[in-house]
Amino acid sequence: MAASLVLLIGLTSGTWHVFFNDMAQGVPKVNEILSNPGNPQAILTHEAESVFEDVIDLDPFDHLPLRPGSTMSRVSMNLSLELIDIRFKEPVNAMADRIREIISGQVQQMTWLSLRTPEGKIMFKYMVLKRINSLFPKATVRNIYFTFFIMQ
Repeated sequence: MAASLVLLIGLTSGTWHVFFNDMAQGVPKVNEILSNPGNPQAILTHEAESVFEDVIDLDPFDHLPLRPGSTMSRVSMNLSLELIDIRFKEPVNAMADRIREIISGQVQQMTWLSLRTPEGKIMFKYMVLKRINSLFPKATVRNIYFTFFIMQ
């Protein structure tokens, strides 16, 4: 009986801490967002606050040419780089132009047939990841995320 009481108190205090600690951290209340349906700024402001510091969003790649001979000849995509450590953010930003050249060059070597499959996208991702990490003395980028990908 005592163990059940201790468990109940622990669950109650844990739940209380989770819900009310989030509100104290500045998470907007649902009622605040719903009360201003015509004001999307409240939602956008909240989204801007929840940023991953170890992820760098690259500028969009628009209409990159694929290797000739494909039925689709261009690809547009957005990529994000996840860093191994936040301290690498400045060196990666300094090499952003070179990273963009690597990605563009790798896309131009790919065909539509290889990029249309999940396996082809994974192969592309790891080839780019390997080349980007070769720019630095030690591995800097942990992962690459496709946030937008369309072939035309």
